[in-house]
Amino acid sequence: MRTYAGFLTEDEFEQILDNGKDLYFYADDLRERLPRYAEYRAEREAEYQAEVMAEMQQLFDEAD
Repeated sequence: MRTYAGFLTEDEFEQILDNGKDLYFYADDLRERLPRYAEYRAEREAEYQAEVMAEMQQLFDEAD
């Protein structure tokens, strides 16, 4: 699920997982979704890096 988060909607996830539905996308769909997906992934990466930095800072603070 993590792989497609930000690309598929929750409703689409439900359709795939619960109903086994195949989803097909046209070029226009992809042109609309891919920039949003890239933005979503960049935001998640920034959050992850902030968490890692906070954990590292905590470890350094505990070592002192």
